[in-house]
Amino acid sequence: METNETTELVMLGTGNAAVTQCYNTCFALRHPNKTLLVDAGGGNGILIQLEKAGIPLTDIHAMFITHAHTDHMGGTCRRSAYAGWKI
Repeated sequence: METNETTELVMLGTGNAAVTQCYNTCFALRHPNKTLLVDAGGGNGILIQLEKAGIPLTDIHAMFITHAHTDHMGGTCRRSAYAGWKI
């Protein structure tokens, strides 16, 4: 059975821990009814990046954190509690 459902990779940031001109590394995998956020960068900037990409918090069904460096997980704590994300 063929479907037209595709998964889209949305880059939200491609920097590193010391960036000043871009956001820390994180991305979203978007499927028609679900979005998986992979890492969340270093702080509140994740909300701006999601808004720029047109991804509402309510679309994110789960989050995967690749490792425990602040430039990958710093944006998770308050955002996960606020949005009810599963981490």
